[in-house]
Amino acid sequence: MHRAEPFLVRALPLSRTAGDPLDIAWTLILRGAVLNCGGSHLDAETPLHEAFALAERIGAPALAAGITGRALSNLGVSARGQGDSARAMDCSARALQLYGEFGLDLGRLNALMELGSSAYEAGDYALAARRYREGLALTGERRDMRHVADALSDIAGVAT
Repeated sequence: MHRAEPFLVRALPLSRTAGDPLDIAWTLILRGAVLNCGGSHLDAETPLHEAFALAERIGAPALAAGITGRALSNLGVSARGQGDSARAMDCSARALQLYGEFGLDLGRLNALMELGSSAYEAGDYALAARRYREGLALTGERRDMRHVADALSDIAGVAT
């Protein structure tokens, strides 16, 4: 169990009691991400689908897009963890499109990197390298060295 799990188990009922769909959805996404990190990819899908459904109740369109995109991205991680690269790429592509529509560049960067990872695991190394390079181009705009390092490492992984 990830050490964040007990906190999220306690936080979710509090978020539900408060009733704010954004808070509830974000807590559900965090729970799904923690489950994915722990290798419980199938279990992660339940809170992520719930977060996805809650996004339509969020009044601010950009925030709703961010929540929907995060849920889709994490559902892609769940799919990839279950060996379903096609579903993973579909989730990440939908997230990428949504992030692009709302100008959410960090989301676009993360979705491109996820698309690269899914393509790599599916054996499409040319597509993986292309998606990683597209993500790298966005990292330069953000000047976030962690993302630059991740993108360069992934590109190097495709080359080997």
